[in-house]
Amino acid sequence: MTVRKSNKDTALKHPVSSKTDIKPYVVPPNSGNSTSKLKTTEKIDLIRDAVRATMKLGVDQYGTPVLVNESENNPETNRLTSKNINKVIIRLAEEKGIHISRRVRDEIIDQLIDHADASGNTFDVYSRVKKTRDGCIIDVGCESEKRIIIDDGKVVISDKGCDALFIRNASMRPFVAPTPFKGDIQRLFTYLNMGRTSAWLLIAWMIYTLSTGREGASVYPILVITAEQGSSKSTLCELIIRSLVDPSALGIQGFPSDRKDLVIAASHAHVLIYDNLRYLTQKWSDILCIAATGGSDPMRKLFTDDQLVTHPFKVPLVLNGIHDFIEEPDLAQRCVFIGLDSMDESKRIDSEIFADNFNKDLPFIFKGMLELLAKVLQIVDTVELTHRHRMIRFMKYLAAIEQVEGLDKGSLQGLYADSFNERQRDVLMSDPLGLIIYEMVAVGHGDTWTGTPTELLNAVLDHLNDYDSRRRKLPDNPSTLSKRLQILKPVLLSQGVEVLFTRGKERKITITNSEAY
Repeated sequence: MTVRKSNKDTALKHPVSSKTDIKPYVVPPNSGNSTSKLKTTEKIDLIRDAVRATMKLGVDQYGTPVLVNESENNPETNRLTSKNINKVIIRLAEEKGIHISRRVRDEIIDQLIDHADASGNTFDVYSRVKKTRDGCIIDVGCESEKRIIIDDGKVVISDKGCDALFIRNASMRPFVAPTPFKGDIQRLFTYLNMGRTSAWLLIAWMIYTLSTGREGASVYPILVITAEQGSSKSTLCELIIRSLVDPSALGIQGFPSDRKDLVIAASHAHVLIYDNLRYLTQKWSDILCIAATGGSDPMRKLFTDDQLVTHPFKVPLVLNGIHDFIEEPDLAQRCVFIGLDSMDESKRIDSEIFADNFNKDLPFIFKGMLELLAKVLQIVDTVELTHRHRMIRFMKYLAAIEQVEGLDKGSLQGLYADSFNERQRDVLMSDPLGLIIYEMVAVGHGDTWTGTPTELLNAVLDHLNDYDSRRRKLPDNPSTLSKRLQILKPVLLSQGVEVLFTRGKERKITITNSEAY
């Protein structure tokens, strides 16, 4: 467990750095040693001091007050602002034989928050997974605080001795207990309605997400699943992905109405899954880009004060829908696209039977996934890539799986790259400006164009006839055209068209069909 001293008064000691620092409340002699006769203030003092004497107070890396209980098992960590802390206070009161009201409990928590803020200590806490130097630690999510430690190519279930601190939320559910025998990830293919190579791409996304914590410079590719109605999209998301990556009572949800709802949901699960998307506005595309690569969302703690609480905003996302709903190029570059096959009606089985069969195999599948992850983490930093794209760390996982599973070198990387390029082309074809620029240099109208933004706008308009409906959707001035073209540069480049902006006496734009040279 990492403990850092803040820049606060260094003379202020941690509340439990020495038990002699605390003078616990003592039941008065005239009480007859009975806690039932204690006054309200005496109850508050007794429980508060018992917490301070046996547990550790401080704040997490985001400034939220936390309480750490180091028991015989692995440590239990709770935010003092969460509902989980109520159970800790009530449990301690029952051990003392004291009944406390909600008002007394809230007063105890308020005082503990003050002590935590004043402690001068910061604890590094994590949600579901912590990345380590050569592996990762996964919180099982059970009451006994078990951890799954992946290190040196091995999978170890730890009951005690692991000092990593994990925050729980009310919706978290425990992972299934992995089989004590050898795992079998091959059983998973029986339940996946997709080609085998696409299934490996899904597995790569799952083990990447399972082993990648939110701290540092980590990024999360967004998993996008598209298929026709009745192709078991919801079953894949809610039963299979949720069980193997982040068991949670949240299940799958409808898309939120505003950013705040998404930020709050991100603090209650390691993975968020949204069902039946049809369309994403440019604003929502930008928000999802931030969720994939990381940001923060400061908001007031209360409407009556000016204190800001910063909510870290980075979360793995799964989005599914019938139609293609990713249109913005920047978002498309952050996605892993998987399509499901059509379901043969003669092969459909009852959903309850399907779930029962999957849950019987789940301990073997989960153990197989952990064993695969352990092998991948051993070599992921040394693999050679055959393709390079924006999500470079994810590409390394694909290369490592190819090596571990004996797949053709570049097969998974190529599938991801082809899917990436196909989606980039779809985005380009649906954007009027991008499509016209592509046609100008890549479809028999010359290999290079050079000129000012004003000249380019005129050339774009000249490319169309007077009745082309695309005219209404084009930028109406050179400045807007330049800004839009900057956004389209990566998409055009993925299709062999390079856009270069240069400055001299006047701004110039050069557009080149690189595949022609």
